[in-house]
Amino acid sequence: MTELDRLSQDGRVHPLTVLESRQDSEVEIGGERFINLSSTNYLGLNTQPHLIEAATEAGSRALADRSTGITPGRTTAVGWPADHI
Repeated sequence: MTELDRLSQDGRVHPLTVLESRQDSEVEIGGERFINLSSTNYLGLNTQPHLIEAATEAGSRALADRSTGITPGRTTAVGWPADHI
């Protein structure tokens, strides 16, 4: 039995919560509205139409220039050789 199996049996593994709405100051989960206290979107910037449009355009330009990519967060990537990421 793996450690993950043991943790699951002990009820210590929990599935990720799926948001049914945009990640805003309030979110919908399971048909209910909740105040979102686990986001860095405390200013509500990630749902502003003009910012979404600007980010989309900037991302499209960067992809066209092949000057960007998706990487893991710094806490998971720092200090690891490239062949271990």
